[in-house]
Amino acid sequence: QAYQIISKAAPEQVEIPNTLAWEAARMVGKLTSRNFEVVYGMISEKSQELGLGNEENPDLGIMHLLKYLHFNKKRLTILLEEYAKELSRMKKSVQMTIGGSICSVIWNWVKEYPLEFVELQKSGKRLSQYCLEIFDVYYNLSEKTQRRQVCWPLMTWMLLLCPDTMMELMETKKSEGSDHRKYWEALNKAMSSPKGTADIAIRCLVDICVASTYVAKETKTSCLRFLVLPLTIELQSRLLDPKKPFFELIDKNEEELLTNFVIACYRLNYKAVLETFFVPFIKDNDCPIIYRILVVKALLVINAQGQIIEWNPSIELAYNSLASPLRKLFQFQIQKVLAQQPVTHAAKVSKAKKDIKAIADFNIDIRLLEHIVQLFYADPIFALYHQAGATESAPSEKSNATPESDVVLQDAKKLLTGLTVCLQDVRFADIADISSKTLLKLHEPDYVEQWNPSNLMPSFWDISSSVIISLTNQLVGNTQHQVGSSKADNTLQLLTWLGDVL
Repeated sequence: QAYQIISKAAPEQVEIPNTLAWEAARMVGKLTSRNFEVVYGMISEKSQELGLGNEENPDLGIMHLLKYLHFNKKRLTILLEEYAKELSRMKKSVQMTIGGSICSVIWNWVKEYPLEFVELQKSGKRLSQYCLEIFDVYYNLSEKTQRRQVCWPLMTWMLLLCPDTMMELMETKKSEGSDHRKYWEALNKAMSSPKGTADIAIRCLVDICVASTYVAKETKTSCLRFLVLPLTIELQSRLLDPKKPFFELIDKNEEELLTNFVIACYRLNYKAVLETFFVPFIKDNDCPIIYRILVVKALLVINAQGQIIEWNPSIELAYNSLASPLRKLFQFQIQKVLAQQPVTHAAKVSKAKKDIKAIADFNIDIRLLEHIVQLFYADPIFALYHQAGATESAPSEKSNATPESDVVLQDAKKLLTGLTVCLQDVRFADIADISSKTLLKLHEPDYVEQWNPSNLMPSFWDISSSVIISLTNQLVGNTQHQVGSSKADNTLQLLTWLGDVL
C-alpha cells in the first residue's frame, strides 16, 4: 500500500512533511532498512523486465522506491552493475526516469555513509568499472538539450565515483579528446549559456563543491579540493551577489541548491565566507531577505549535522562573527513584523496584486524570524554568546557591573523579552510554539548562567522580572489584536508557559 501511494503521488508531495505520500515514503525507508533484499529483489526483477523492452508503456512506479532504500557501498556497487547491464536495452524514456532515481540513491549513500565516500576518495580507485559505462550511455543521450536535466547530474556523479578519472581530467594530455574531457569542458562553458542550460550546469557544479567537502585538503589521491577552488569563486560571483540575483524567482528547489552551496562554501573556507558573505548579509538591512534566510538555514544545517567529517569547521567558529549581528537581526525582524497590519481573512482570499504582495512579504519576514528562533533553540549559546574579554573592564563604583557587562545584560534582556513578543501578538502565531520552547530552554540553569556571567544574580532578577512582567501585561489586557477563541487559546498558552517557567 505504501508503494502504491508513493507511485501515484506527484514528486513534490513525496518531499513535503505531513503529506500521506511523505509518510508512506518514510515508512518504506524504515521497512527496507531491515528488509532490503526483499524490496530490492522486486526492483531488480522489474529492471530486468525493462531491459527486455517488451512493454510499450511500462509501469515504473516500483522504480521510484530506489530513492527510499538504504544503500551502503556494497549494495550501491551491485545496483550500478545490474543497472549498467540492462541500461543499453532500455527505452530512452525509461533510462531518463531511472537516471533521476540513481542520482538520489547516490546522494543518500553519501549522506548516510559519508565515511565510505571519504574512503573511496582516499583510495583513488573507482567504485565500479560500470560507472563509466553508465556515463557513456548518458553522454550520448545528453546530445539533446532537453535531456540534460537528468543526464548531466548523473554523469557528474559517475565521474565523482571514479577518483582516478577525475584526476585524469586535471592532466589535459591524458584526457584530451575523451568524452569525459568534452563533458567537463561543456559543463564549465554552460555557465555562460542561456538560462536553462546554465541552471543545469550550476546544479552539477554545486554537487561537486558539496562532494569536495568530504575530502581532506591533504588527500593526494583525489583532486576535488584543488578542482573546486576556481569553481567556488565563479559560483559565488554568480549565485551570491544580491545586486545581480541569478534566479529571478527562488522556488523550493533553488533555495535548497543555494543552501547546499552556502554550506559547502563554509566548510571549504569558513573564514572567507563569514567575512565576505555571512556577516554582510546579516548586517545589511537592505540585503534581499532571501540571502539572509540562506545564511540562517545554512547555520541550522551545520549545527544539526555537527562535524560529519573531522576536518569540517564547526558551528562554534561562527559565534564571534555572527552571534551579535543575529541578535540585532532578530530585533529588527520583530519590529518589521509589528509595523505590518495583521493579515485578515479578506486579504488571504483577495486576488488583488497589492494584497498578494503584502501577504508574500509578511510570510517571508515570518520565515526569517522563525529560522532565527529555531537556531536559538537548537544552539542557545549562539543566542547568548559574547566575545571573550567583553566583561574584563573594572566594575563601576555603584555596582559590580562593568560597562561591558551592562551591554551583555541589555542584549540578554532584549533577546528574552523579544521572544515574549512572539508569544503575545497574533501576527507571530506561526512561531509562537518554537518561541515558547526557546524561552523555556533559555531558562534552563546552564543557560541562565550565560545571561550575564560577570554579574549573574542581579541580571537574573532583572531579566526574568522583565519577561514575567511582559507576559502578565499580555494576560491582563494587551490583547487588542485577538478576539473570541483565539484570545482564550492565547491566554491559556501564556498561563501554561508562565507556570512552566515559575
